[in-house]
Amino acid sequence: MADRQLLASHDGDPAVLLLLTDDSVSRIRQANRVFWVEVTALLVALTTTTILIFSYGASPGTALPSYSFLPFALLIWSALRLGPRTTALACLTFSLVALWFDTSFVAAGTGDGLADVGALGVFLLIATVSALSSAAVIAESRSDTERLAESERKLREVMKLAPIGIYVADKEKYSFTNPAGAKIVGLSSPEEIVGKSVMSFYPPEGQAAAQQRIDSLVDEGSGSRPRMVNTVVDADGNRRVVEAMATAIRWEGRSSFLVMVNDISGRKQAEDAMMRAQKMEAVGQLSGGIAHDFNNILGIIIGNLELVQDMAADRPEISERIELALKSVNRGASITHKLLSFSRQKTQATKLTSLNAIIDNMQELISRSLTAAITVENRLADNLWMVDVDPGEFQDALINLALNARDAMPEGGSLVIAAENTKLDAEYVKLNPLAREGEFVMISVADTGVGMEPDVVDKIFEPFFSTKGEGKGSGLGLSMVYGFVQRSGGHIKVETHPGKGATFRIYLPRARRTVAEASPKAQTPVAMLRGTETILIVDDEADFTDIAAHNLGFLGYTVLSASNGSEALEILRTNPYIDLLFSDVVMPGGQDGYQLAVEAHKMFPELKILLTSGYTQRREHSTSGDETFIAKLASELLSKPYNRRQLAGAIRRALDAGG
Repeated sequence: MADRQLLASHDGDPAVLLLLTDDSVSRIRQANRVFWVEVTALLVALTTTTILIFSYGASPGTALPSYSFLPFALLIWSALRLGPRTTALACLTFSLVALWFDTSFVAAGTGDGLADVGALGVFLLIATVSALSSAAVIAESRSDTERLAESERKLREVMKLAPIGIYVADKEKYSFTNPAGAKIVGLSSPEEIVGKSVMSFYPPEGQAAAQQRIDSLVDEGSGSRPRMVNTVVDADGNRRVVEAMATAIRWEGRSSFLVMVNDISGRKQAEDAMMRAQKMEAVGQLSGGIAHDFNNILGIIIGNLELVQDMAADRPEISERIELALKSVNRGASITHKLLSFSRQKTQATKLTSLNAIIDNMQELISRSLTAAITVENRLADNLWMVDVDPGEFQDALINLALNARDAMPEGGSLVIAAENTKLDAEYVKLNPLAREGEFVMISVADTGVGMEPDVVDKIFEPFFSTKGEGKGSGLGLSMVYGFVQRSGGHIKVETHPGKGATFRIYLPRARRTVAEASPKAQTPVAMLRGTETILIVDDEADFTDIAAHNLGFLGYTVLSASNGSEALEILRTNPYIDLLFSDVVMPGGQDGYQLAVEAHKMFPELKILLTSGYTQRREHSTSGDETFIAKLASELLSKPYNRRQLAGAIRRALDAGG
């Protein structure tokens, strides 16, 4: 049909000019043979029938023969089949032949010529007007139909390519969806959803509310509903979070509704992960602050107990009590260590580590830590990359995960520890904001226990959170694991469902150091070393300063003290003979220990500096100055609480160190 329309595309032009347009030649060349055969047959038939009408069976002035309707039929066929241009050509051919024959009769002098011409004009007018009118109406109708078909084709193409799901349904079942809509609910083609119940993809707890919304929308028959966030269940039983907007429509004569759905599961997962990360960061800062205050208190207690122990050296019964008190203080220090591990603030020495070797060596220890009803299996990939971590902290993390799995399997089960090399890409990082792209060693600890609900998963790494009964756990085990992973530059992810066990996956970055670079350096052993140098102690905790000053004085040092950074700088200006600045990191007044150290180093480059803290918050990363100098301070930091022997060793190493 398209080829037959090539000569009829300029419908607004006068019919007589059908072959005189600028592109007529090119259009004639584009038409196919069938079209030209039909046009030729039409013109031949019109010419033949016209000759027959005017040459045979009729004399001038008499009625036309009974078959004179044939030109009408041919012209109407042309209007239906070939369009207005060809019909105009046919009308012109018909009129010219008729006029020629009629003129021939008039010229022969037979009959009333004027009357014959008038009758012929009426005849031709009726024929051509009827044919051309029909052709115009038919062409317009055909054009409307084609435009409607083209619009429908484009609409279907748009719906097919649309990145969001589009659904049409009535109160009971779906009537239409696009490929994106089928994908959202886990189906391979749109046809699979047609005819399914509208409740097919709603979770059981949400079906009543969803049906009520649908009934209300369809019954009203107009208007739309605000955008909503819903949970749907796909064909595989997985829950997805979608954003939907619905409006009432008429579809195939029935009251229905159209809903556009956007799958935001990935975005929602990323948002939830970011919120959890921010929450954990806030809890970490809170825990670190608590640890700082607690460590100061413990340091004061340790210092005083050691002083009393010196005074009661000849009283065994008192010394024994003091020793018990010191053990209790050390237990308190262990708790602060766990808090600092969670909040990622405690600096630890790392080394190039083969995790396969550690896991293999720990298998017997882990098995003994579990019950006989739990089987332990290692699945370790060959050629595992080296990682740069604290081996002791990794062992603690693995034990904590194993004990957590044991508590989740009171009736027994299996524990599988696996390790493999993997790469995290941009898509993974998009869904897990705490992760980063790169090469990692993945360690998974999977159990067949009771699993966890989503609200529990959101809290398991928080300090002191525990699902165990009172007195059955400190709630710090998983927080220590979290702190170790974060401090190691890694990422931890939990996959669990109620009744289906849990899998903890730890991603530790592949080491970039060589074995030679990672070789440990010899350190001066900690001993009760003495000296005669002058030391400036800077700490806002007066009791802590008193204990440190007493211990250093006992060791032979001359001691000065300051309560903040500005006071310390003033003392340094007036006492240039000071050998060592011994400062706490966290102090009031807008200047912490790192900032004080930078200023003091600028004033007195030869001054030795030692920092101490119970909570560093990795402030060295936000301190401007010589990065090498700041990194050195951070690596040599003396952690609180410390005892007299640890203080003596740290002070001596700082004084004896090179520039």
